[in-house]
Amino acid sequence: MTDKYSILKVSMDGKLLKEIGCKGYGKEQFNNPFGITIDENTGKVYVADLKNHRIQVLNRDYSFSHSFGKKGKELKQFMQPNGTALDSQGNVFVTDTFNHRIQKFSQSGQYISYFGSEGPGPGQLKLPEKIVINNDYIYVTEHLNARVSVFTTEGKFVQCFGKQSSEGGLVWPRGLTFDKDGSLYVCDFRSHCIFKY
Repeated sequence: MTDKYSILKVSMDGKLLKEIGCKGYGKEQFNNPFGITIDENTGKVYVADLKNHRIQVLNRDYSFSHSFGKKGKELKQFMQPNGTALDSQGNVFVTDTFNHRIQKFSQSGQYISYFGSEGPGPGQLKLPEKIVINNDYIYVTEHLNARVSVFTTEGKFVQCFGKQSSEGGLVWPRGLTFDKDGSLYVCDFRSHCIFKY
């Protein structure tokens, strides 16, 4: 769990087990950490360190491993990265929110590719926030497009859904996750609802 300047490890019954990090710009220091992903194979923890404009990676024992990215609009740079996810090959996908794109990296932080551009069209993104990967399909919540967009892990657009209509829909989708049966749950920050797909 991320907090304003730290990472919290909490038991299933809500007991605080460990607090990692503090406010700052150095190793194991954070400034509004948002997205967090744990590699089940290596135990490494990938944190989207939002206002430090980087991804910080911790070892299984929560010591510093490495970081990648800095503030900017070029490739390998971020403008407030918001979410992280790993595919079945261990590649790291980052929602580069204010650059309106998804960037793909190796586990060590080597740049691989990116996809997305600013706009409302199919395959375009407007303030992508959270990201989850299920069966090697990438699901991304978009703040300003008010929808979930789906891509392959190679960046090919598949579909989008959840857009507002007369029957309702997403307003400001943020967090999302899958259950063991394959249903997708999306938290909508603005409408105070959880949508199931």
